Amino acid sequence: MRSGVLTAERIAGLYRSRAEEVQVIPYERVYAIKITVPRRWGTSGSGSSGDRDVYGAQQHGPLVDVEVP
Repeated sequence: MRSGVLTAERIAGLYRSRAEEVQVIPYERVYAIKITVPRRWGTSGSGSSGDRDVYGAQQHGPLVDVEVP
């Protein structure tokens, strides 16, 4: 978080969302970050018809090339 690289604006651009829809939540004590973005498929909830990723485990792709100093 201190690097300023993982901002809501940057994440929104990568995931084609609006910055106000994105949350970047730091957990500094354990050196972790939680990022939430709006669901694109299965908007009725996890496991609904058309849901492509029930657990959100395949959503890291756009972050692969982001360098954090």
